[in-house]
Amino acid sequence: MNILISLSSFGQSGFEPMNILEQNGFEIILYPYERKLAEDEVIEIASDCIGIVTGVEPLNKTVMDALPNLRCISRVGVGMDSVDLGYAKEKVITVVNTPDGPKRSVAEMTIAMTFSLLRKSPQADDYIKNNRHIFPTMPETNAISEALNKALNSEVNNNSDIEIEGLSKCTLDSCFGKIANLIL
Repeated sequence: MNILISLSSFGQSGFEPMNILEQNGFEIILYPYERKLAEDEVIEIASDCIGIVTGVEPLNKTVMDALPNLRCISRVGVGMDSVDLGYAKEKVITVVNTPDGPKRSVAEMTIAMTFSLLRKSPQADDYIKNNRHIFPTMPETNAISEALNKALNSEVNNNSDIEIEGLSKCTLDSCFGKIANLIL
């Protein structure tokens, strides 16, 4: 019983997922490319597979019809746009995804981008790349930082006003929208 794993990131944090499959009698087929597979490549590589662990490869009617042994599609990620769910249901192919999988990465990226904006990293990068040596101050980012600190340190409640330099007072509920507008 073969299972195609069609994404290069599968098992990067450890071999446990692959070991579990092998211990349960499955033979793993790792795809040979470090890119999204085309429809014909999926058909060729997964011809004898009963399952596919996939990223965003096209798994449509044509592909499913060409894979008579296919019984399960496991989509690593949230979106299911690349899988014809209606046709999979008709063919009695189980389709699952990992909706909570990217939560931590999304949270980490949000925090990293917030700090990057507060520390003016994109502007500093631009100045360095363009050989400019005087970095202008940007008081609005200091105001954003102060407003975020107040909000995060719970110095205000939802009904209290927060002042952001250059803007009218705002409540905590509307503050983050105004901060986003300043950043953008």
